[in-house]
Amino acid sequence: MAVLVVKGYKAKPFTPPPCQRIFADVQCNDPTYGPFAPYIEVLYNEGVTAGCGTNPLIFCPGNPVTPWQIMVWMTKTAAVPGWGTAYHPVPRDRSTLSGTSRTVW
Repeated sequence: MAVLVVKGYKAKPFTPPPCQRIFADVQCNDPTYGPFAPYIEVLYNEGVTAGCGTNPLIFCPGNPVTPWQIMVWMTKTAAVPGWGTAYHPVPRDRSTLSGTSRTVW
């Protein structure tokens, strides 16, 4: 998912910087997640994701991505410099989504 998000919001062909092992559970040389580590780190460095845990900082790459998480990533990518416009959420009454269930997805 990280590769799709990064490539989707970058305007030009993009090659991420080398993996720095920011997340304790995403090893740069791991055969499963290693190829995606640089893209995950781009999302972290640009403020799109904070991971799923701290102390140590972890990303949880094996966990399913929920529609709510995708919505947050897509919204935050609009605020990344060089892409879209800055997103500033408008305070709303939480009741505006009262008819929406997380299970409908």
